[in-house]
Formats: sequence, C-alpha cells, structure tokens
Amino acid sequence: MTDRHGWVTLTITPNPGLSPAQKKVIERDYGMRGGTADLKVRKALAYYTKHRLGLDLDPKARQPKDQHVVLATKSDK
Repeated sequence: MTDRHGWVTLTITPNPGLSPAQKKVIERDYGMRGGTADLKVRKALAYYTKHRLGLDLDPKARQPKDQHVVLATKSDK
C-alpha cells in the first residue's frame, strides 16, 4: 500500500510543562479523552499535520506556552 492510501494515527497530549489548569484547557480545546487525542491522517499528509501543530520539532526546543501539544505516540493503522 502506498503512502497516499495508507493511514497513520498521531496521538497528541498536552505539553507536560503546562500547569494542570492549562492542560485541562488544552484537553478541552482538542477534544481529548483521558489526556490524549488520536489524529488519523493519511501517511502522505502526516508530515504536514505534524508541521502545522509544531510536532516536527524537539518538544524541548520551545516553551510550553508556545507548544501546547506534543506527540505521544505514532502507530500505523
């Protein structure tokens, strides 16, 4: 199966450097359940999704206030 047709699930979570109150706001904004949200995207578009959310950078490269979500896991589905 080509990247155009394959899917990948990106699991995001609030940046661990945020306060508990800030994490709750991020969880609500992204519709997270149990502190995570799964974003199912085509493999061909995964790079662009990660770039748009700032997930393509090292999480330590930015302050938590500037990088609200981080990538928790990536699994092929």
